[in-house]
Amino acid sequence: MEDNPTLNREHIDRIRSVALLRSVRTGEVLYEPSCPDVPLFVVLDGTVSISRTGEDEKILAVREPGQFTGEMSVISGSRSLLKAWVTKDGAVLELSREKVLSLMAKDTELGDILMGALSRAAY
Repeated sequence: MEDNPTLNREHIDRIRSVALLRSVRTGEVLYEPSCPDVPLFVVLDGTVSISRTGEDEKILAVREPGQFTGEMSVISGSRSLLKAWVTKDGAVLELSREKVLSLMAKDTELGDILMGALSRAAY
């Protein structure tokens, strides 16, 4: 099973109906450990890299169009231990924790995809 599946156009359209569309620029930090209430980001265009903060900021994952950022902190509301930043200009859909929870409750297919990926994600 994939730790971060690529969403299809239909999935993205359903998410888009409740999300905030944002243009993002290279170097922009989407979240880091000091940020409370980390949102979920679906990459539409560009790339987003994810790393642990500290002495070794080794990139753990790169999210490309159709993929999303997130870990259980999106569901639990706890602080993330990771940093996500834009590594190629583009656009993302941003969903607050409340929007993610609402979407998962109303759309069981997306809920299963998101929960499965978020519960397995180490990043």
